[in-house]
Amino acid sequence: MAKEKVIISRSGFTNELGWEIYFRPENNSEKLGDLILEEGSKMGMIITATPSFRGRRIEAGLLSAGQDFTNETTPFSVGLGRFVDLDKKDFIGRKALINSNKKCKSWGIRVEDGTASKGYTLKYKDRLKKIVFVGGSYRMPVHKDLIDLATNGDSDAVKLMMKWGYEGSKKFIGGNPVERIIQSPRDIREILAVDLIACNNYQNGSDAAKAINCPAMFILGELDKMANLESGKKFANLVKNSTTHIIKGSGHMIMIEKAFEMREKVLEFLQK
Repeated sequence: MAKEKVIISRSGFTNELGWEIYFRPENNSEKLGDLILEEGSKMGMIITATPSFRGRRIEAGLLSAGQDFTNETTPFSVGLGRFVDLDKKDFIGRKALINSNKKCKSWGIRVEDGTASKGYTLKYKDRLKKIVFVGGSYRMPVHKDLIDLATNGDSDAVKLMMKWGYEGSKKFIGGNPVERIIQSPRDIREILAVDLIACNNYQNGSDAAKAINCPAMFILGELDKMANLESGKKFANLVKNSTTHIIKGSGHMIMIEKAFEMREKVLEFLQK
């Protein structure tokens, strides 16, 4: 391992200061990873999943191959036209790029005649074929103390939320995996606090639920303390054509606590 050559780059996937390590396929990547984790653990480094920091990449406007651009898009359509030199005499794809639309497309979500926000009535709701709600409620009040903790970047906000929301944390070796996603004071202030405030301020749930015309399925946790079972049932009753499935022994984090049962019920509903 000591003689293997690698390239270390002061770059990152999220636009934050970070390090990327490039090595050849024949290098022992697992051993290298173990060594990094062994040394990093002394400084508090832990493993995190890609989805936990994907939001930072999107905020920074960094493109991801296979998601933001594919072999069916052009450099111009994704805002990379400045890197194309059409004055160069010849290269693969030059003719196609010369004849292509040079306009950059808009990426993300665009809401016509309105603002992209929770509770905004869907203009094209008739296009919805089916919809699934997991651990949902038409009202989501949040205690002021929890909002204050999150706004101040206090880690106790995460602990309190997980204590209430994650009924089955003891089932996982090493503790609750969700707690590792939002850790730094900045994440707590800019992600968790913003989400909690949005939930607390949301007032249009009843009207929005009544406006749903397509078949809907509600998957609710029997032990859910954040969006309790009774609230979830009331939500389901507001939707005209709805069915409800209650998952026994599950709290609010149904997708982690009872992933297989939830997936089975969703597939069953969508395939009808």
